[in-house]
Amino acid sequence: MIERYNEYVKKDNSEYNNHLKRLRGEEFTLSDEIKKLSELISNLEKEISNTKGIFKKNKKSKLEKNVISLKEKLNALEKQLKQNKQEQGLVEFRKKEFGLNEFISGNATSQSQFVNIYSTVRKKDGEVILTPDDINLISMRYFEELDHNYTSLNEFCWIHKTNYLPQNSVIKTTNNSTLKKDSVLINGESYEYEYSDISRNTVHGAINSEVSSHEYGSWDNCKYAIIIPFIDMPLNNLKNFNVVDTYFEGDIKIPSSAIILCPKEEMKKVKENNPNVNIVGYTGKSNVTDFANRIVYLSGYRYETVEKHGWQNLTNQKRAESVALNNGFSIGKHSGTNENIKERALKGLKKFVKILEIIENNNLVNTNNLYDIFNQLKKQNVLKSEDSINEIKYLEKLEYIDSNLATKLKQVVMENDGNLDDVLIMESLKTLANKSNNLNNTTKKSL
Repeated sequence: MIERYNEYVKKDNSEYNNHLKRLRGEEFTLSDEIKKLSELISNLEKEISNTKGIFKKNKKSKLEKNVISLKEKLNALEKQLKQNKQEQGLVEFRKKEFGLNEFISGNATSQSQFVNIYSTVRKKDGEVILTPDDINLISMRYFEELDHNYTSLNEFCWIHKTNYLPQNSVIKTTNNSTLKKDSVLINGESYEYEYSDISRNTVHGAINSEVSSHEYGSWDNCKYAIIIPFIDMPLNNLKNFNVVDTYFEGDIKIPSSAIILCPKEEMKKVKENNPNVNIVGYTGKSNVTDFANRIVYLSGYRYETVEKHGWQNLTNQKRAESVALNNGFSIGKHSGTNENIKERALKGLKKFVKILEIIENNNLVNTNNLYDIFNQLKKQNVLKSEDSINEIKYLEKLEYIDSNLATKLKQVVMENDGNLDDVLIMESLKTLANKSNNLNNTTKKSL
């Protein structure tokens, strides 16, 4: 993200000053127009009060209509003036933030410029460390009140919060980061294997803000946050764009433009594990919450206030979604997608599929020992179904059960909603036994 900083700080103080000069010129013009319009309305209202008599009724009515029209124009001008002043406030804050942007990017000419603005932030031996005081240095209400017209993917950054320290500059899916070791006993011999009881093969994050906790999960106590410019993400693997749940399939390689936020005392360890990534530390809190939002703002992105299922500013959210759609990405929720269905199917099957692979690769089952192997597996609780329909579909896809049997099993599930663990174990073993017999018969014929 240093590149992003460098792009941003090119808007040096002269550009901020020019922006403020233009806004203040607009403010002067608007104030002058409001003053003149207010005087005109006041004079017309005096004229209306002095217009009496039945013959002057039409004139009075016209004057009243003019006053109504002028007051509407006055209200519009006053609204413009309010927005102008709010924008000036934002630019003033941006101008002050400029010192920290330069400091992080290594372009600051003087530490005093930085320390005068952020007395609580210190850079030592190339390190930047934030404290809780830095979170509240800008009033975020400005961002809630002002709309933003998103037009490009360059205006987005992706924020991922986690308790897992990235290794070798890679964010792993929960599927790959939570492997467990286990073993299965078959015919008196122990076979070891690794599996994950978490089936999610995607990595999730939010756009231009930290994700908000809700009924399906909480990220308030995460230690780490990774902030990545959206255009530097593996967009070919983007499965769904959602401002509070944008996710990618597979592990994510962290680019050099990213920032990893971590506890101050872990900065050295995080840097050793991710040598090509920018590291920013924090202190004074036990979790990273709100620090990532601060980095979003300091990086020059538009910070958005997040609610449970979207941005607080729905107009901005729709504009962001429109940008995503225009770039060929789908938008929506994770629930109900193909990835979500696959996750649910795999949750109860992953251990069982690993055991089937062991049996197949070691040719452990045939028609003669089929029931013996079945009883051995049943005693070890190798399968605990959680989503029978999707489990059947997945076993069919892996060719552990054939399509005709899959159809029959699905019908049984729909009719009885019963536990099919025993059926799935037996039918999968039958398929492997038949494969083994066919292979043996083919070998005999060739001999």
